[in-house]
Amino acid sequence: MRRARFFARWARAATGIVSLHLGVVGCGVDSLAGTSPRESTDAGGTVDSGEAIDASRAIEAGAIDAGCGTPLFAVCSDGQILAILAAEFSARVNLASAVRASLGSTSALDLAEKILTDDAVLGVEVQGEMRETAIASAPGGVDQEISQEAQWVSQALGAERAPALDAAYIEEEVLAHLRALALIDRLLAPSVHDPRVGDLLARARDLVVQHAQAAIQAESDLDGPCAAGKKD
Repeated sequence: MRRARFFARWARAATGIVSLHLGVVGCGVDSLAGTSPRESTDAGGTVDSGEAIDASRAIEAGAIDAGCGTPLFAVCSDGQILAILAAEFSARVNLASAVRASLGSTSALDLAEKILTDDAVLGVEVQGEMRETAIASAPGGVDQEISQEAQWVSQALGAERAPALDAAYIEEEVLAHLRALALIDRLLAPSVHDPRVGDLLARARDLVVQHAQAAIQAESDLDGPCAAGKKD
C-alpha cells in the first residue's frame, strides 16, 4: 500500500517538473514560473495497489523517466547543464550534512553518509569538467529552484526529531532522486552538445539511479518488520 502511494507521488513529481519546462521551454530564470515540484507532490493522490510496480526494477529497466516516452527537445546550454548538476549535488550534500547528526536509524544514517561521499566526489568532477572544457557554468531558473527547495527542506527537517526525521529524510531523498532522474532523462540529456558533458551526465545518471535504489531500500528497511537498529 505504501509502495502504491509512493509511486503515485513519484508520478506527480516527475510530471510536475517536466510540465514546468514545457510551460516556458527553457532553463533560464523565467522557466520556473509556475507550480513547484514540491507543490505537485504535496497534492497526494492514490494508485490502485494492483497497478503499483516495483520502483527499483522500474529504475533498472529505464521505465522511470518523466511519465511519457519522448524526451523534451534541447533547451539547455552545456553551461546550464553543468550549473544544474552542481546545484543538484550541492543540495544533496548540504541536506545530508544538516541532518546526519540527528538521524536515529542505521538505514537513514547509511543513506546520508553514502550521499555525502558520492555526491561530493561527483560535484568535484563537475567543477573539473568546467575547467577542462572551458565551459562556464550558466546559472538559471532550474538550478535556483533546486537550491531554494533544498533550503526549504533543510529548514523543515530541522524541526523534526528521530524517528520522524529519519522517515521524512528518506522519503525526501526518494522523491528528490526520482525527480533528478526525470530531469536528466527529459531535459538535460536531450540538450547536451559537448560529448564530454554527455559522459559526465551519464555518470551522474548512474549515481542518481544508485542513490534512488538505496533510498527506496532504506525506506523499506525502516518500514519493515525488522527495522534497522539505532546508531550508538
